[in-house]
Amino acid sequence: MLPNLSVLRQPLRGVILHRMKKAQSEKVRWRDLTDPCRYFLIQKGEKDMNKIELKIGDCRELMKEINDGSIDLILTDPPYNISSSQKIIRNEGKFGKAKTINYDFGEWDYGNISPNAWVPLAVSKLKDNGVFISMVGKREAENMMKTLEESGMFIRHLGCWCRTNPVPQIRKVKWMSGTELFVIATKNRGGGHHFNYE
Repeated sequence: MLPNLSVLRQPLRGVILHRMKKAQSEKVRWRDLTDPCRYFLIQKGEKDMNKIELKIGDCRELMKEINDGSIDLILTDPPYNISSSQKIIRNEGKFGKAKTINYDFGEWDYGNISPNAWVPLAVSKLKDNGVFISMVGKREAENMMKTLEESGMFIRHLGCWCRTNPVPQIRKVKWMSGTELFVIATKNRGGGHHFNYE
């Protein structure tokens, strides 16, 4: 679940929701998420805010269908490429049988997708006062910010979301990671972009 970002409160004419992680909707069942570049696009029309169009495909191809300068907000959660075949098998404890922890999140989380492969195209779709928000892995934060700046964006904030349900640290060899970073950038340097500090 993403943090409660108040930037989403104002009505938006166009939104790209770039969600490459496993979809969690009960109403829609996602299949064939083997390509790490598959994504979900939700675009709300300017005249009909109730119209939602969902497309699944390579984001670099589908974004070409969107007019440049037509999007208010891009909110993305790209894969962190942290999947592995490692499993932690837990024995039965005092509370009953424990669930095995699997670090293989799916084919969509293997490989390496550089921000250079899609960020410049995404930025071109933003309006002059558009906002870009991306969840980012700790090791990729600097690379994401550099790519955004090279694409003409201004970094507004590197935030940290404290998760309420972090992955348990079963082996007591390091601290549990209960945070996730996000980058907020805007196309304009001054005011005028969507922002609400509450």
